[in-house]
Amino acid sequence: MIDCTRQLANIIINKVATMSEKFNRKNCRQYDAIVTEITSAAVSTFVLVEPQDYVDVPRSRSPGSLKVN
Repeated sequence: MIDCTRQLANIIINKVATMSEKFNRKNCRQYDAIVTEITSAAVSTFVLVEPQDYVDVPRSRSPGSLKVN
């Protein structure tokens, strides 16, 4: 009876460990893909900062100066 309990425990532990390993590897691959995409898209720091400037410039001006004629 004790041997059956140990065998069952080992089977469950092995299945959980395998599932956890697969899940963690999937997360690592997704993280690596995100990092690769981010680092390969930016040629320079300027490219990364440019969208922030697009937002900051209108904030620093008065509403009247933003009108298009």
